Amino acid sequence: MDSDKNNKINISDSQNKDEDNTHYTYLTNIDNTTDEKIQKRKITITVDEDDPCLKRDVDEKKRAKSVFLGEDPRFQQQNQTLRCWVMYHDFYRCERILGEGSDVCTWFKQVFTSVCPNDWIRRWDELRVEGKLI
Repeated sequence: MDSDKNNKINISDSQNKDEDNTHYTYLTNIDNTTDEKIQKRKITITVDEDDPCLKRDVDEKKRAKSVFLGEDPRFQQQNQTLRCWVMYHDFYRCERILGEGSDVCTWFKQVFTSVCPNDWIRRWDELRVEGKLI
């Protein structure tokens, strides 16, 4: 049983944070005979103002919130071409019925601008201006 008495477990823990960000680390001896703490070393922690981890919080506040348009049960397939076409036409139908600048119609515009390729929208706008579309 003498071998059990000679086995010591060392546990290092941080305690006593001072005002100048100094931590004192103590070495704790767990022994059957003594329970004493011996000061081991002094650790000083400094914070760099250019730390990217600190800037991350600021960058997250600057980001614009993303709007996810959700799924439309009419268009369950992966190919969203038909959804693009329908939302484009629904937007201009909505504007024709409710008038330009209606807040209700903005959802259709958000959907077709996010789903449709810009070239398609540009081409459809040209055809609409020429009177060949809707």
